[in-house]
Amino acid sequence: MQLNLRIRIMATASACLVVGYLYLSIALDVGLDLVRMMLQKAPSCGDTWVDGLNGCTVFNPTLAVIELVVTTAFTGWLLYVLPRWCLRPLDDLALRVGQFGPTNLGLRVGAIGNDPSRRLADSIDQLLERVGGAYQAQSRFTANASHELRSPLATQRTLIEVSMGRHLTVEQQELLSRQLLGTNARSEHLIEGLLTLAESDQGVVSVQPVDLAAVADEVLGRVAGTRGLRILRELEPTTVAGEPTLLERLIQNLVDNALKYNVDDGWVLVRVAWPGTVIVSNSGPLVPPDQVPRLFEPFQRLSATRLSHTAGVGLGLTIVRSIVAAHGGTVTAAALPEGGLAVRIVLPAVRGDRAVHPPIDRALGSSIARPPQIR
Repeated sequence: MQLNLRIRIMATASACLVVGYLYLSIALDVGLDLVRMMLQKAPSCGDTWVDGLNGCTVFNPTLAVIELVVTTAFTGWLLYVLPRWCLRPLDDLALRVGQFGPTNLGLRVGAIGNDPSRRLADSIDQLLERVGGAYQAQSRFTANASHELRSPLATQRTLIEVSMGRHLTVEQQELLSRQLLGTNARSEHLIEGLLTLAESDQGVVSVQPVDLAAVADEVLGRVAGTRGLRILRELEPTTVAGEPTLLERLIQNLVDNALKYNVDDGWVLVRVAWPGTVIVSNSGPLVPPDQVPRLFEPFQRLSATRLSHTAGVGLGLTIVRSIVAAHGGTVTAAALPEGGLAVRIVLPAVRGDRAVHPPIDRALGSSIARPPQIR
């Protein structure tokens, strides 16, 4: 029968009090008799000791010592057994949690009842759920990273084998060199992305004030005129506390993603507003709303957005999410009805010597749904 942990604790405490009271009563009585026997000059009734105060009462010291020893042993046994019985639900809980591992990620405690042990078990189940999800995500990331790294290496090896197997014309050698440079650049870009992701996962070490508007302006200056797209900006100075290199990479990835997954004669709009808000939206192919969360997973690129000119490795928004989390911010995304995507970043802004956190409704409001009219 499963007893409520609270009942177990109350029963154990009550039993310990009763046993302790009885033990002290017996031990005190026997101990006083032994002390009187040793210290008093009591008269003798034959060969037995007597209580000098209460008359000729038979007192056997050997039986008294045996009684004290037995009582002490029994009391100690009870005090050992009762707490173990009381804490048995927690022991069972620890045993179940100890069985959790990579081979049984679906294990859950599944306690019954309605007491503190149940609430603890539910909390542990939620923790195991998150740990299991993180472990599976890490496993998928490792497998995908291995595949993504293996593919360009295999391509490079094939191209090198082709060049070694036959005589090539100048045009063929030039084409082969360009292909090798392309696969090498992709490998370098992938490794750089993995290193940035690992760096952002470790948290922010060097924190200093950073003006997001200035960073965005610098990034947009480097990509002006890309593919003939219209690049619009609405930059309001806003200062956040963070690592400058990571924040620059954050905005760079957002802009690159908006440029890469776009349409001919499209547009990219970058907004920076106080406090600590960055919104990057773009024209582009239609994205199913239920597929938007996948875009933040490593190496996930939706077929609807795989245009012929794209050459990404699928880590852009994953790195964005990791950098935002390292800075204590939030990131949300929404598919635009006309096509394209809007991504909103909210970071704790700095005013004077204190951080300012935007209210949730402003950080996650409906304004992300569509950009202003583009003329």
